[in-house]
Amino acid sequence: MIDKFLSIDFGLLFIKVIFAQRQQDKFKILAYDLKKIPLSEENIPATIDFIHDFLKKNSVSAKNAYLTVSDPHAVIIKHLVLPLLPKNEVLNAIQWQLKDEFNFSWEGVLTYWQSVKEYIEEDGTKKQELMFVCLKDIERYLAVCRQCDLLPLGITSTAFNYANILRYYNKGIKTQAVLDIGSSDSMLCIYIENKLAFLRRLAFSSEKVTQSLTDTLLTTKGPLKLTYEKAEEVKNTFGIPQDETAMLEENLAAIHVFSLIRPLLELLVREIKYSFDYFTLNFKEEAPSILYLTGGGANLKNLDGYLKRELKMEVGTLDFPAGVDTSKVRDLEKDKHQLMNALGAVLTGPESVNLLPLEAKIQRLEPVEKSFLRLFFLTVAAFLLVSHLFVKIQLNNYKKRIQNAQLILAKIAEVKAGIEKLVPLEDIVYEIKKEAVPAGGLLKSLSQILPARAVLNELSLDQKNNTLVLKGVALSRKGIQEPLLAQLVSNLNKSLFFKKAVLVSSKKTQQGEDFQINCELVY
Repeated sequence: MIDKFLSIDFGLLFIKVIFAQRQQDKFKILAYDLKKIPLSEENIPATIDFIHDFLKKNSVSAKNAYLTVSDPHAVIIKHLVLPLLPKNEVLNAIQWQLKDEFNFSWEGVLTYWQSVKEYIEEDGTKKQELMFVCLKDIERYLAVCRQCDLLPLGITSTAFNYANILRYYNKGIKTQAVLDIGSSDSMLCIYIENKLAFLRRLAFSSEKVTQSLTDTLLTTKGPLKLTYEKAEEVKNTFGIPQDETAMLEENLAAIHVFSLIRPLLELLVREIKYSFDYFTLNFKEEAPSILYLTGGGANLKNLDGYLKRELKMEVGTLDFPAGVDTSKVRDLEKDKHQLMNALGAVLTGPESVNLLPLEAKIQRLEPVEKSFLRLFFLTVAAFLLVSHLFVKIQLNNYKKRIQNAQLILAKIAEVKAGIEKLVPLEDIVYEIKKEAVPAGGLLKSLSQILPARAVLNELSLDQKNNTLVLKGVALSRKGIQEPLLAQLVSNLNKSLFFKKAVLVSSKKTQQGEDFQINCELVY
């Protein structure tokens, strides 16, 4: 179990870092920091310097880190409905369904899907709803880790991190919603049994509240226009005035502030109501019974009360779970909503999303394997040394044990000799196999794979290069030849005889669609 670690949130405008310690099933925050560094290639050096300074300032020797990518341009999350398929076929079906919507190459893109629910249609068709997430430009974030000498434990995204937090409380509530209010926009997420089921971005943000307060307002004493700095101060000090008749400052009444931000607040309420209505109508689920506010904009005073009154539902702010100890850090209250995302990344569970690529996972295992081998050899050496000392002191008493040890060594020698014989045996088997293709098994496998409406006209076998070329025609009804060929390619790739099957060409004819498929043999 890893004791101490970092959690780094790469936001669109801010980067946040938490240094934490795990104590069984509880967590202690040891230090944190955040800084406004817009996410871009030119700001990578500044990001690296910020992390280096944090590590040095807090004497952090831990190298393990959870990464969160909050950039909406890099993270794509889609709700999809598919036929109920085996897990190993779902990703291919997702990519096929999204091929016209996503115009980028899937190479180098990290993907993950999470099942939301399964159900049966009225006609008996089994369906499944799932949330699909893909992450682009991952090398940018991994490069930052390498420059800071950090090893990533996992990579996730904001919407899934809040699901980790919701698991810690309100366990009896089926449907909940979280509104993450950022500096440029907001993200509304709905969760069914702590699984992300719906996501929508809203045109409401902390920055837009400030901008609305800088608009010119006509009053009985003349035009009122606040500077940006003054508007920011008024927003942070007064928020949404509860008493519209009160005077907040000289020449500044509560009614003035509320009049300036009212259109933006009313737009937010309409968008939330529309989202809830859309969710209940299309997802056939009950509306969320509670809405949690988080993100930097959740600090806007009286926003929770305003939304509770207008939405007529329970509204609160997302808080740190009871298992998180914050006694080691000061002034956390003002920043906790901005840190909630980074905290959620470390509260992982068995169903948590992890986009960490395979290469990074292998990189993490290498030092573990080296440490294990080092410990193993030290243990063996210590054992032999102690045994040698005891043999010297009580030689007569351990003669029988020495004989047993010699027997064990003889068995080890036999095993070693057996292993050495395996290598030439494998070479012989390989030489036998490469001389001839098991034609009977190959043709039998092809007959089982080939769909009924696909006819082979030509089969070319290149035994030297270990390749097979299939040419034929797909005799299908109009409009469904392409899925038939896709099914044939998929079946070839799943077979024990073939791999790397590729549809090289296809041409529509009067009979159907001529095709050529190339693949490699496995035997």
